[in-house]
Amino acid sequence: MDRRAYLGLVGVAAATLAGCLTREEPDIPETPTDDERTPERTPDRTPEQTPEYPEGVNVVEDLGCDPTGREPCAARIRQALEDDIVLRFPSGTYRFEHRLRVSQFSSVVMLGEGPVQLLPPQGYNNFLIDVSEVGNFVFRGIDIDITAPETTAGVRILTRDTFLVEDVEYIGRGEHPDSDVVHAMLLGLTTNEGRGIIRNFRAKKGSAIGHYKSGDGRGGISIGPWNSGNIRIENCHLEEFGNNGIYASRTTGNIEVIGGTFRNNNVAGIRIAGEGSYVEGATVEVDMDSYTGPLTQLDSQFNTRGIVIEQGPTQKPAGAEIRDCTIVIEKTPQSKGGVYVFPTGRTVTIRDSTIRINADNVPAVFRSPLERQGQYRPPDGPSWVKLENVLVTGNARGAAGIILADAPKSVIRNCTIDQPGDQRDGVYLSNSNSTLVDGGSVTTTRYPYIIEFDGDNNTDPCLLQFDAVPEMRQSVARWDPGASGSTVLIDGREYRANGGGVFSTTGCMTTNDLSSPSGDNTLAITGEQDGQLKWLRFVPE
Repeated sequence: MDRRAYLGLVGVAAATLAGCLTREEPDIPETPTDDERTPERTPDRTPEQTPEYPEGVNVVEDLGCDPTGREPCAARIRQALEDDIVLRFPSGTYRFEHRLRVSQFSSVVMLGEGPVQLLPPQGYNNFLIDVSEVGNFVFRGIDIDITAPETTAGVRILTRDTFLVEDVEYIGRGEHPDSDVVHAMLLGLTTNEGRGIIRNFRAKKGSAIGHYKSGDGRGGISIGPWNSGNIRIENCHLEEFGNNGIYASRTTGNIEVIGGTFRNNNVAGIRIAGEGSYVEGATVEVDMDSYTGPLTQLDSQFNTRGIVIEQGPTQKPAGAEIRDCTIVIEKTPQSKGGVYVFPTGRTVTIRDSTIRINADNVPAVFRSPLERQGQYRPPDGPSWVKLENVLVTGNARGAAGIILADAPKSVIRNCTIDQPGDQRDGVYLSNSNSTLVDGGSVTTTRYPYIIEFDGDNNTDPCLLQFDAVPEMRQSVARWDPGASGSTVLIDGREYRANGGGVFSTTGCMTTNDLSSPSGDNTLAITGEQDGQLKWLRFVPE
């Protein structure tokens, strides 16, 4: 029951490991030469609560912008920009003939009053609003209309102190034939103390789910190494993007995802990493039956994961968390899991969440082996996964509900793992010694727990430990799991049980509990008997 054969059950092409590596640096615009003043530092403030703003400038009455969308007005707005300006847009459609650059100001506020849409030129594929070298920026109540054929647009906001994006929606699908398509939102703060919020942002037809374009396809929210501050993403709805709903795993700043819906996004619905970053109360779904966009370019770069933990080369302490979330993988040709941890993903704690998997050979949680991830090596340090009060359910067949590779000292506490699909295991542990199981229950059609280990190179003799033994049962018995000589087919290969017995649940199960533990071994825990655990050991036929 070797590691490669078992992990090979997960339905994904190997090329997708490299296929998640997207561009790292934004194309920062040059500072306009017509304004070289240095902005004064704004007072400390936070955008947690929507503030009241002064009356400011009415772009129709004061600047002469056309609210019918017939005449362009970006140049008028650019000429009017100054420190601490508040721009108010009455209801209407405003045509932008080119990118609006906002740079070298202490504070700029853009407010929509009633239904307001910005309209880019047909065929556009660039940032429509481009903010840099600004202390504070607010963009509220303004939608962007990209319904014209082969037309898309983005918003880039790079500020020093704060930003607030609120009540913004993309109307239309962000498709474009170019090989490099602009992200819907690119956000960042240039100081560690900076604080940004994006709230109630919606893009329900993001692009096309297969249009990853080797990492240059359109993503929803992109936050990368250009960001140093803390960003909250609150109650957003991102759907049908070809390149991550939220891609925020390669920043040293903290990312807080609170609530929201993330459906049918390629690569990941949400992607974070490290201490201080978390997802709380979000719904993440994959169901190709509900997808409404083009079904093109579904090649080896197609992989519909739920939440991803990875950080590439970013130096950030371990400690990402997923809390009170619902993750569903319903129907998809390819997925590596409801929660997938890349080799550079370090640790993750998942608690008080439900993960439902109905797609065959897809795990609810998959900690990847610590192999090279594209050009990046796995970092030193812990790589455990902790699950607390997690419900793993669904009718998926094959593989296991939880797969943890190279994840020693993991914890599975008070979890309900209900896996009624054919040939489905509960938990598969590979090179994950000293994993702690504490209570809960496991219902499977095959084995509740499988532990793969190398008896010749075992530096940690504790294979598995139980604080409280979970309830364990097989919902469908297809062979006698206690008979020596029993065989099981995994990924086209047959394995034979060549030993078995029971062991006490006190302390750790160690290699000393097994007879002849040398060489490659796979241990299957098959159930409980009078307070002891029954086990089988398998070797290849």
